[in-house]
Amino acid sequence: MPIANRLAAFFLPFLYIAMSSAASFDCNNAGTLTERAICASSQLSALDDQMVQSYKDALANAGDRNALTVSQRLWLRQKRDPCQDDTVCLRQAYI
Repeated sequence: MPIANRLAAFFLPFLYIAMSSAASFDCNNAGTLTERAICASSQLSALDDQMVQSYKDALANAGDRNALTVSQRLWLRQKRDPCQDDTVCLRQAYI
């Protein structure tokens, strides 16, 4: 199993931990349906915050940062962003 997949498998379970803050990006500049849906939902925002923190932690410990970055971009493009504003789909993407 590639390192990026192992790291993703490691930090995905931590997505359930809720944090009380805004999404990991500036909601004032949310430009896509996906970003606006995340900003409109405290649950999705917390999941997004947790994902970004887990990603940063994984990057700090990754031997192959490039593979992890590629994996994260693929997840965004293939799993999260196709959901657009479907909150059920977005929740499932983060789980």
